[in-house]
Amino acid sequence: MNRNRYAPFAGLLAAALLWLLPQGAFAQETARSFEDVQRGLPAVVEAPLQMEPAPAVSKTATLTFYTSRPTFEADFPVLTEEDFEGSNFPPASVGTCAGPIDSGASGCYPAGELVDGFELGGFPIGDIAILTTGFLGVTSTVAGPNFFSDDSFFNFTGPDDVFAAGFEVLAPFGAETFDIEIFGPSGSLGTTTHTSGTTTGTFFGVASDGDPIVRIEITGGTGSSAELFDNLAFGGKIEADLWIEKDVDVNFDTNPPTGSYHIHVQNHGPADATNVFVQDGLSSALTVLDWQETQGTFDPFSGGWTVGDLAAGEEAELWIDVRFDATGEYCNLAWAEADEDDPDPSNNNVELC
Repeated sequence: MNRNRYAPFAGLLAAALLWLLPQGAFAQETARSFEDVQRGLPAVVEAPLQMEPAPAVSKTATLTFYTSRPTFEADFPVLTEEDFEGSNFPPASVGTCAGPIDSGASGCYPAGELVDGFELGGFPIGDIAILTTGFLGVTSTVAGPNFFSDDSFFNFTGPDDVFAAGFEVLAPFGAETFDIEIFGPSGSLGTTTHTSGTTTGTFFGVASDGDPIVRIEITGGTGSSAELFDNLAFGGKIEADLWIEKDVDVNFDTNPPTGSYHIHVQNHGPADATNVFVQDGLSSALTVLDWQETQGTFDPFSGGWTVGDLAAGEEAELWIDVRFDATGEYCNLAWAEADEDDPDPSNNNVELC
């Protein structure tokens, strides 16, 4: 029996089977998650992006976007911060848990390790990966979706409204450009794009001039975008609580009587107060003889005192020497204002009779 007569058919059968197999069936499997990377599967490394320098600050009608953390922190000096350290995992490793993660206990963090007021999650799958310092070259602990196909979100869940938020965006397999959408209580407040860094990250920040920020979604990139986040900062509007008091010392031994008004303004914080201004409603029935201020400039004709800036805890004082040219009761109102929102406007004014 000639066994070789079946050889052509065997070759045709092998060729047919190869043709029927899915294209790439013999290609090496690539990682679809950070867990896969830890198991040794290779990740798809993106081609380097030609990154154009981004402006430090850009604005829409109601949103301000930041690419400079120092600029963002100068505008919002009092924020809640989270560095994602203190996870359940050892150095130079990756660990995962069901998302989203927040200040409650999870497989990624013990209860209370993360600050209150936010949650970080991915969608549609939702598992979270924590990369500790040294894994894939990251220089600090970072967090993000475990599966590369997932997009990301931050929800702000605290009792206080959030008007500003910022964080570093990393993509360890190659810089990516992401779409970022900001949401308020009634829906979208606006969108922008942001190009990530690799293992050190690039900063993204946003501030809302109108509605509070309740959610930030980070989407787009490629199937291996693997976005990660570090150094979250979020909080309310910049607030500086100005406080003002006024008294007067009258000398009735002169004719007509003279006196000295003393105005004291202080910034109770928490933020620094800029462009502080005090208006003193002096009566037209008196004459200003002299004045002295510890800072700024007083205009005796308008009664306006341009104080300037007051850091949290700082104060300024003004003395106004006057002559009371008519008899009767003298009542005047002094009030203070600054560029920042004031959480307690009730102590911004004082009436003296």
